[in-house]
Amino acid sequence: MLIVVLLLSAIQQYLSFGLELGQWDALLLTGIATFIFGLRVVEDIPQRLMQMLQRLSDSRVLPLREAEQKTFWLRLEERADLWARIIGLLAAFAMVAVFINALAKNYSTQRALLGVAEVIGTYIAGSYLGRFACYGQLGWIFAKNSIALDVNPMHVDGVGGLKPIGNYFFFQAMVVAIPAIFLAVWWYLFPIWPRDYTYWEEAYFGLLGFAILIEILAFVVPLWSFHTIMVKKKAEWVRKADRIAIRITELQAKLEQGTGGSQQALASQIEELSKRYWAIENMATWPLDVKTRRKFEINNILLLVTFAGDFLKRTTEWKQVVDVLKSLMP
Repeated sequence: MLIVVLLLSAIQQYLSFGLELGQWDALLLTGIATFIFGLRVVEDIPQRLMQMLQRLSDSRVLPLREAEQKTFWLRLEERADLWARIIGLLAAFAMVAVFINALAKNYSTQRALLGVAEVIGTYIAGSYLGRFACYGQLGWIFAKNSIALDVNPMHVDGVGGLKPIGNYFFFQAMVVAIPAIFLAVWWYLFPIWPRDYTYWEEAYFGLLGFAILIEILAFVVPLWSFHTIMVKKKAEWVRKADRIAIRITELQAKLEQGTGGSQQALASQIEELSKRYWAIENMATWPLDVKTRRKFEINNILLLVTFAGDFLKRTTEWKQVVDVLKSLMP
């Protein structure tokens, strides 16, 4: 249905402006296209979450039987539906406020109709954000239901077996970043686009800050809940490490004295225990590998550059650059 709306909108723009693409309502067309793309991506979120839970279960990090896992999933989905409705309504009211501000400066019937459509779209997008917010409480939900994750410092993934969790929430954060990317791109295009969109600049700048905040929270808050779990688990493992250290000391003494059996066996035992000791000492307290963390940091640095651009826009040099770019636009 949305693709049909996009095609009809493009036809309407062609009938109104012909091939003068600079006069087309590109903001509307790209907004619909971005919305279609976003909806296609978020359709996979519940399935990805299920796959993540299944991976944790298969690797015995999540101690739930198949029947228990199904019950847990149904309860989580009921909770997610409630959050979806609440956040959807709040997002719609926020968009209403933005359109009232924009229309007060430049009112037209077409913009008012666009406002109604975008409020509906915002409710849908907000519903998904509400679902993500619910999923973001997964660590606390585990704790509330007395589900203890088996975090193992010797796990091959380097983060105690919780790498699927970090991967999932990174993907969720990137989905949430789609509106922020759209807002950032258009915020830079507003001054140079042939069609006058300058009345949107202030509103989009505010929405961009909000979108970036939501995207960061969609990543940091869920991981924080697992961070607290991993910190507690590490404290438990550290006590075991202390006992391992005592055992290593005892074996080293036997090795030096030439007692306690085969020297090779003692050395091998000391080496194995030392590996366990240092695995515990270096145990991660975030379910996030270095590669994923760097991706998240780079993506947000690129978005936050927009705020530096706000100061740049106020300079005379930037205005001169804008005039040149405008002359190059169709």
